[in-house]
Amino acid sequence: MLPFVSPASIKTKESASKRIKSIKASVSKQKSKKASKTSISIVGIVVIFRDSELNGVRTQQLQQFCSFWEQLAPPDFNYIIVVAEQEKIEEDKTAFDKWWTTLDFHVHPQHPEKISVYTYIQLLEQHQNNNTLPHCIVRNLALVNNNCYLACGVMEGKHEDIQNARQKHWTSAECFRRTGEQKFNYGALKNAGYTHLKDTYATQLSHVIFMDIDILPDHQLAPYYAQVPQPNEIIALATRGTVYDHFSIDNMLMYTLMQHPMLKTQQHTPQHKTHQKSSRPRKSNKAHGGKRNPKAFHKKSFKHQKHFHTHKQKHHSLSFAPTTLEGRKCVPAWMCLKFDRFVGASISFSTTLFETINGYPNSFWGWGGEDDNIKLRLKWVEALKLCPKVQFTVPPQGRVIDLEIAQPVTIQDKLAFRVKEFHKNEKLAVSETQWQNDGLHQIRDVCVITKNGQFQKFLNTEVLKVVL
Repeated sequence: MLPFVSPASIKTKESASKRIKSIKASVSKQKSKKASKTSISIVGIVVIFRDSELNGVRTQQLQQFCSFWEQLAPPDFNYIIVVAEQEKIEEDKTAFDKWWTTLDFHVHPQHPEKISVYTYIQLLEQHQNNNTLPHCIVRNLALVNNNCYLACGVMEGKHEDIQNARQKHWTSAECFRRTGEQKFNYGALKNAGYTHLKDTYATQLSHVIFMDIDILPDHQLAPYYAQVPQPNEIIALATRGTVYDHFSIDNMLMYTLMQHPMLKTQQHTPQHKTHQKSSRPRKSNKAHGGKRNPKAFHKKSFKHQKHFHTHKQKHHSLSFAPTTLEGRKCVPAWMCLKFDRFVGASISFSTTLFETINGYPNSFWGWGGEDDNIKLRLKWVEALKLCPKVQFTVPPQGRVIDLEIAQPVTIQDKLAFRVKEFHKNEKLAVSETQWQNDGLHQIRDVCVITKNGQFQKFLNTEVLKVVL
């Protein structure tokens, strides 16, 4: 309804009509503003967080991550960062420290505050037989079929691992982190973050991006974070720039496609019999009369060897379609051979596809396995015809910035520090029959999600406390 206009303010009929038109225009603008506010699409960014008690590196990385989006994101990019943090069980540390004081072991003169890993495994087995282990260790041993060696990352029948366990020493804090602390569950935390976004923003959620807190996009890659995937599409945003990227600036000049790890066919080429080692004396190439045998074997050059990799080769039954920001496909041959199906670090999902594959698995405890399971789920939903053919998209330009590059950390250091999922292969083998009952739709049965406000007054950030 238009506001009332007094006759005294109207001098002529023309001025009155102009006044009415201006009022109608202002009302329509207000309606359009309200409609735009209600129809704003929001990009959900889910990151997983768990800091170490020693140096607080993860907290610093999370500060850099949030400040990056707050300062450099354009005004029209509407996003919400959900920080899913696994709640620590304080009773575990108390029970472990109480049990640790009862241990009686030989103290090494060079490491008075440490215990060898092999000695610690023997103590675990001894207390396991006597049923005197604290509940936190019993819980973690159940995840590895009560194998004390495997709980400490040692293969029982491997001589090299046993020798390393005798030489390696842990403090009580490291023993607790390895065997007493509740293992990290990446899949369940990602599912919890998505569930919170879906419950809070419902239809406003355009798509969701799962990221690591130590990964940031450069200026060329950042616009692709706003690209809305198709209902059957995933966008791999971290194909370039991570520590796992085989193709980097350092080796770009010497890098060739045939040196890529995906193309190791030359190792499978059968060698000629003359190159195989034999106990018999080697025959001479010379025939009777002193002349050389014209049919002597000459090793073929690499270009004559047969390779069966074509540009249309598929991995994990996913179609490969790098696109531009506008959606135009560009599939040069070198791209098809270069990029593997990497769905870690930073990946953009459509809400339809993420719910169709039932999200991430909740059964993987420790580092590793959840990204591999995602690849298999994408393959299975295609086989069951639950969705159209999955489109795997790689942005044609841009790289991610790995915040760990500035730190003196190698891949070997990261693998040694992380507590792995030791039954990764076994769980992947049986997940084909269990994936529909282990994932996003069952997340409320395995955890409790509580909201804990913002992260250090950063805008558009929400912290979740997840109790598993």
